[in-house]
Amino acid sequence: MFSSPKICLVNVSSDVADAVSSYFSNVYIGDVGKIINTDIKQAHQIRKIRLVYDLPDNLHEYDIVIYDMNNHETINYIEDDHQFGLGKSKVANGIILRFPQSVFDGRPILSQQILAPFIRNEKRKIYIIFSSESESIPYEIGDFTTNNIRSLDTKTVNNYDFLNDGVSKTNKSGKELKVLDTEFKKVLNKHAKDARYEVTFKYNDQRFPNYLPLMTNKYDEVISYLIPHNDSYIFLLPNFGDKKDFLNEFLNETLPSFLPDFFPENTEAHWINSDDFTLPGVSELQNKKEVIVEEAEKRIVEIDEEIHKKMLEFQFLHDLIRETSDKLVSAVQKFLQYIGLESVIDVDNHSGTVLKEEDLRIEYKGKLLVTEVKGINGTSTDDDCSQISKVRYRKMRELNRTDVNALYIVNHQRYLPPPARDNPPFKDIQITDAVNDDRGLLTTWELYKAYGYIQKGILTKIDIEDQIFQTGLIRFLPKATHKVLGPPDEIHKNGFVFILNIADDTLVVGQNILVQTDDELIIARINGIKLNGNDVEAAHNGEYGFLIDKKIKKENIIWILRTAN
Repeated sequence: MFSSPKICLVNVSSDVADAVSSYFSNVYIGDVGKIINTDIKQAHQIRKIRLVYDLPDNLHEYDIVIYDMNNHETINYIEDDHQFGLGKSKVANGIILRFPQSVFDGRPILSQQILAPFIRNEKRKIYIIFSSESESIPYEIGDFTTNNIRSLDTKTVNNYDFLNDGVSKTNKSGKELKVLDTEFKKVLNKHAKDARYEVTFKYNDQRFPNYLPLMTNKYDEVISYLIPHNDSYIFLLPNFGDKKDFLNEFLNETLPSFLPDFFPENTEAHWINSDDFTLPGVSELQNKKEVIVEEAEKRIVEIDEEIHKKMLEFQFLHDLIRETSDKLVSAVQKFLQYIGLESVIDVDNHSGTVLKEEDLRIEYKGKLLVTEVKGINGTSTDDDCSQISKVRYRKMRELNRTDVNALYIVNHQRYLPPPARDNPPFKDIQITDAVNDDRGLLTTWELYKAYGYIQKGILTKIDIEDQIFQTGLIRFLPKATHKVLGPPDEIHKNGFVFILNIADDTLVVGQNILVQTDDELIIARINGIKLNGNDVEAAHNGEYGFLIDKKIKKENIIWILRTAN
């Protein structure tokens, strides 16, 4: 444990305080005020606030001040802690807090009163400040000398006023950070992945020509900087996810190399690591390492760009299960075009359409499908389901055609993750009515899943094209590539073994089958087959037991690939 430098911690969390105290012995843990919840609830209520802080009397003797502006620790208002008249002064000035303000934050005004003159006047210090968003707070100064509270003045203070560094602040938050090429690049790069910035900075280069940006956001706006001032060093840093680990490395490795005179007890190990004493071959290996890191970072940027392009290309898939109105209609249109339906018209955006009653109009193999697309927070009413029928009948009369089909597509309970929704979201009577009325009911969740099935080779685009004209509840099934064996006769071993009578088909160990559950299609592998209690390699013409790697239920349907004739 090092006795030097002396460090004053201001408004840091307990884990940071414990960590710094574990390797430096001269550590003062203080604050420039804490947020106070005064519980003011009514218009007539006020609170008297004493400006209370905890800093050492000999703050000028401390070498390093670490201030976490992002630590928003809150305490409850205790009236006894805010009594006046206990000191030598004949004047009792404090802050008046009035309704509707119920939370008091004294850090801006206290840091301005105490830290500002310290930074302005003291020389040869290090300030490490974890930045927060910029915030200006009005304070009503009150005189509590007598029983009658008297308002003296109103003062607005910004939480960055204590720096007085000529740097303008703009509130903007994010997680995409870039570390600039400075001697602090290594430590900042290591911890940037878990960091977040709340504010951007713009400085006056005439006032502080030595201002050094350390990090920027993706738009090259400065989010971290260093200003050498008055023979001191002020570091403005983002909100690192693990400040204790950052400070451990920053205080024990980075700063001792940068400012060795501040760390007289732990610099011995650092000079030996300088370029003058590099061991044979180490420098070459370090150069190779830097080249590899640079190439990797460049490749990561390229991959991120590819990811971004893919996300834009397939954004419609997320829109299928999240959006409503025009965005949802557009997403359904893009999906249908993806599977190969060329004539999918967005009626609202089609200039040649006179009557715009349906959302999408689909022409396929000489048939016409009128479609209503809807995104809702709940499930569909009977009227929701049947509205498209009225459009269908009008189109039949308007176009003098009898081959007009109707389809209702819904993104239901859209604020829930799709697996947690009611699937299917239609009542039995709604499905029966749809069958009787020759119209289809389809969810956008079914469309979304269909894309995944196509990618896995479970479904083909032809499957979707042919089945989208069905009536009643539409579930896309692999009819073109698979055939149904039926539900299991029995289920055993907690769903991993099923009994099924096989006729003309042959199933073998290691073969994949398809399981149709209530809401999805699952690929399962046959790991074992038994006939009359004996292990066999294949099943054909008889009742067999099948051990698979997925858990199924008795009402599930078993499918297998069709074999070529």
